[in-house]
Amino acid sequence: MKQFIVLAAVVPIMLAFIMQFTLVQIRHHRLIRMEELVHNARIEAAMDGGFTEEARARLASEIADIYDVAPREVVMEFAGPDGRMPGRISYRIGAPVAKRVAANRLFGISESDNAGYDVLEGEVLDLSAYLTAPAPDEGTPIPDETPPAPDETPSDDVADETLP
Repeated sequence: MKQFIVLAAVVPIMLAFIMQFTLVQIRHHRLIRMEELVHNARIEAAMDGGFTEEARARLASEIADIYDVAPREVVMEFAGPDGRMPGRISYRIGAPVAKRVAANRLFGISESDNAGYDVLEGEVLDLSAYLTAPAPDEGTPIPDETPPAPDETPSDDVADETLP
């Protein structure tokens, strides 16, 4: 009888670890997929000079599909270049997670304490100015790519005076 009582106490805890492992694998897969989407949006933002409204809507929709939530639940904050860091666009993107711990009631964790966000944040350089450089004028000479020939050839027995 004593073994049955111990088994009845241990089995739910062991099952909680299996459920937690599965939940961690699902969250990891979702987070990796969200990182891929944000990386692609970063590349597009670098070329466009910022996150366009179309790119924001598409990103929110794709992240919402991954996390099985409405697109309005995806939290996105963007800050354009300012005088402090010119040419940098910062972003913070979060997706709601309903469960962080699989057997939360078993461990005394409430539903509200178990919810949270997967958040990605970072910066991207604004490359749009470099990608749309103006062509040189017709009157502007293009520099010759070959360096000018030196006036005289240094000999091997001359010591370099800058070295000690």
